[in-house]
Amino acid sequence: EVHMLSQSAFNAFLKTLEEPPAHAIFILATTEKHKIIPTILSRCQIYDFKRISAFDIKEHLKTIAEKEGIEADEDALFLIAQKADGALRDALSMFDKVASYADGKITRQIVSESMSILDYDAYFDTVDFMLTNDIPGIVKFFNELLHKGFDAHQFIAGLGSHLRDLLMAKDAKTVDLLEVSDDIKKRYLEQSQNIPLDFLLPAIDLVTQADIQYKMSKNPQLLVELTLMKLASLSHEEAKKKIVKILPASLFRVSPQIIEEKPKTDNIENKQVQPTIETDKKSTQISEEKPEYSHPKVGLSLKNLKRKKQEIEERNKILSSRKLPEDPFTFDDFILLWNNYKEKLKKNHEKNLLSILNSDTPKIEGNFILFSVSNEAIKNELLQNKEGILNYIRQKLNNYKIDFKLSVDQKKKEDLVYFPKDKLKKMIEINPDVLYLKEQLNLDF
Repeated sequence: EVHMLSQSAFNAFLKTLEEPPAHAIFILATTEKHKIIPTILSRCQIYDFKRISAFDIKEHLKTIAEKEGIEADEDALFLIAQKADGALRDALSMFDKVASYADGKITRQIVSESMSILDYDAYFDTVDFMLTNDIPGIVKFFNELLHKGFDAHQFIAGLGSHLRDLLMAKDAKTVDLLEVSDDIKKRYLEQSQNIPLDFLLPAIDLVTQADIQYKMSKNPQLLVELTLMKLASLSHEEAKKKIVKILPASLFRVSPQIIEEKPKTDNIENKQVQPTIETDKKSTQISEEKPEYSHPKVGLSLKNLKRKKQEIEERNKILSSRKLPEDPFTFDDFILLWNNYKEKLKKNHEKNLLSILNSDTPKIEGNFILFSVSNEAIKNELLQNKEGILNYIRQKLNNYKIDFKLSVDQKKKEDLVYFPKDKLKKMIEINPDVLYLKEQLNLDF
């Protein structure tokens, strides 16, 4: 650790280097070369040591295992090599620990359990959950890993490495960059063929952001769970349209069926829930017996994806066929609730949405709220918050047919102010005293 020498020690050592004894060779070792003074560096031959590849570490451990008479799986040795991160000394320490625990045979499962290293299967299963939009499954699976003692930060960092390897496996030119055994490499190739590139890139970005924010977060488990929810929503059609970032919980539970006053037959198979509806003039309350939900692990295939899409379409048809309350209301009733909702946003400091709702006065046309915005970006922002606004108004007015009709007003678009001079002009139109203030303070724009 030559960089630990003081300045006076370096100066004394420099004198020795200028007139070295013939019988002596000095070897200086450091991990922080920049801390060594230039006059010392200029008199040295510099050899930069690099990290050892996981493949080379694996081969060295394999040689040791053979000499010691220990049976070791290649996948197990690769796990140790990857955990060592290029340091052979660390790899040997881990190998020694696992060997004493394994009783003559080192398997991938033994390495995973003894070293708290997540197995490849954990990440392959996680990606399967992501591709089938299985939010309940992926969150439950992550919490099971935590209960087994695995670290959440290690999991999210390992998931990033797994997605990177899937990206490398998509091209024959880069598949050799995978530092895994041949059997695991085949699994990477199979899974990568079912993953589109426009899914992988945003997924890697989400995982990278979670990895960066992990140490700063006061609730890291929640951070990882939200990231997994977003990952499991990426391939869904609604998420692709950027209408939602996380799929709603309603997609993962059995939709309740409303029994009308006049009984009618229902041909839907596998009916598990028989709810009842109780109505009065002002409120509608649905009571139902919720079935215990258990989500089986779904294998990755095009058939499963197609079936999932059909289930969602069928569920949407059921929702649209409901006869929900549609009480009449006046514009005054509506505008009062609209203003109340804006007050809630103000108290919760949701300034962006509040600013959007203040940008126009809504109009009512039947059961539709007519609202105009200045551009498509603001329209998309309002669409993302649409359900929260509608749920509040529908419940208060007891009218579940109320919906938005959004439009982009080109005139508003032209009136937007971008430059300081335009902003000043707008401010003077609102309050002429601003001009007086500018002149008195001799301000320049």
